[in-house]
Amino acid sequence: MNGSQDPDKNSTKLNQVLKDYIIKTVEEATDQRVPYKKMLSSKIFEMVKTGQIHERPAFSSSFSQDDWPERNEIIIFDHVWLNIGNGYDATTGVFTVPRNGLYSVTGTLMSVDGKNLHCHLWKNNEVLIGLFGHDYSSGTLNSAMLLKKGDTIYIKHDNKAGEQVQNGPSEVTSINDHHSYQLRSINNLVTGIRHKLHSRGFSFGQSAHAFSSSFDTTKLNHVLKDFIIQTVNEATDQRIPIIKTAVIEDIGYEPGRIHERPAFTASLTTTKPIHSNEVVKFDKVWLNMGNAYNPITGVFTAPINGLYFVSSTVRATHSAYLHCRLWKNNQPTLSLFGTNYSTGTINMVMPLKKGDIIYIKHDERVGETILGAHYSMFSAYLINE
Repeated sequence: MNGSQDPDKNSTKLNQVLKDYIIKTVEEATDQRVPYKKMLSSKIFEMVKTGQIHERPAFSSSFSQDDWPERNEIIIFDHVWLNIGNGYDATTGVFTVPRNGLYSVTGTLMSVDGKNLHCHLWKNNEVLIGLFGHDYSSGTLNSAMLLKKGDTIYIKHDNKAGEQVQNGPSEVTSINDHHSYQLRSINNLVTGIRHKLHSRGFSFGQSAHAFSSSFDTTKLNHVLKDFIIQTVNEATDQRIPIIKTAVIEDIGYEPGRIHERPAFTASLTTTKPIHSNEVVKFDKVWLNMGNAYNPITGVFTAPINGLYFVSSTVRATHSAYLHCRLWKNNQPTLSLFGTNYSTGTINMVMPLKKGDIIYIKHDERVGETILGAHYSMFSAYLINE
């Protein structure tokens, strides 16, 4: 009697049963992935909170007493306001980078009455950007730096004698009112997140095996087992971008994209006269992630939409004025002013769209000179998309 049944009909029925089972299996796999986004986001935050993912390295320190630094002496900012990760050593004045990343480095120094003060930011054994103060004026630098684990940075006095560093006001409690030296990591989570999550069981591929445990070892079941695993894996792979997008929306950025973050720091090598309305071309490029800064034109072109931190310092020459501005596209924004070897500094958070340009431009004045030797600088980096 079994031989009289229509084989095509039986095959069709079997195919439908298998199809329904596979669809059900895939739907169950997908349904289990739906709440995964919230679980993954909360797990990331929990790992950051408990230190399983290292918190962002950062420190701020200031100088508490007047001092006469020796030639080539490292300035020791002895009062530590913040030292997350313990990378800064208040006994040596040196910050040792705890892990690879893009960092924002800020330094401010103030001279005393009638005295000059010449210092530079150093990375390992390489001299970088300068700071100068004269007669109670202060010098400031801001630099975006790509640093590797073990790199050291510090502020070092130049090879000059008879100069003095002024301490901060003793009654002031705001850190911004002290002569400070700050550093913070721009990016919070690094590429290792993915490996940490995997080691704690957060793997998208492993779940497929749970759906195949009920099959026996017949040839047909092996074929069906392999097909179902493949189907579930394909369904899961389709869910990964959706889950990833949702997680990125939750935490505000994509872990592991640190090297794609636009950032640059450049300084001026040579002291030179500057013409009316001339764009300052900071020719020494210390960092140019994304190649968005052009040292030939002095212009930074935003490669992506986002919120950017922009900083610049210009230094005047002896007994002379210097007037400059930060421009966005064709619009002037903040002004910089220096006189008699003093510096002018601006710091600004700017929303930029892809294709927007920013640059430092001299005002409509004649007979002014901008001091080089890396005391004048220009820097910007993406804070958030």
